[in-house]
Amino acid sequence: MTDGDSGSLCGSMQSPTWIRHEEEVEEEGGERWVGGEGEGKEEEKKEEEEEEEEEEEEEQQQQQQKQEEEQQQQEEEEEEKEEEFQLQKFFQMT
Repeated sequence: MTDGDSGSLCGSMQSPTWIRHEEEVEEEGGERWVGGEGEGKEEEKKEEEEEEEEEEEEEQQQQQQKQEEEQQQQEEEEEEKEEEFQLQKFFQMT
């Protein structure tokens, strides 16, 4: 039973059908469709909802990033104004 090569033992236990099924599953995006059409449609609907949620999250992240950039820009402008004010104040004193 064991000739020192355990790989040949494992390889002989797997059926070619199972291996082929695994390849098909990978081609279909790594998900298995089990059951009748009703279950498939439910799974499809669930996937669509998940995609919509992901898109909404992306939009929110983009809006948040845009707001952060605008806020940072405003802060930089305020700092520049403050520096100009300090310079003017300095020149007035001299």
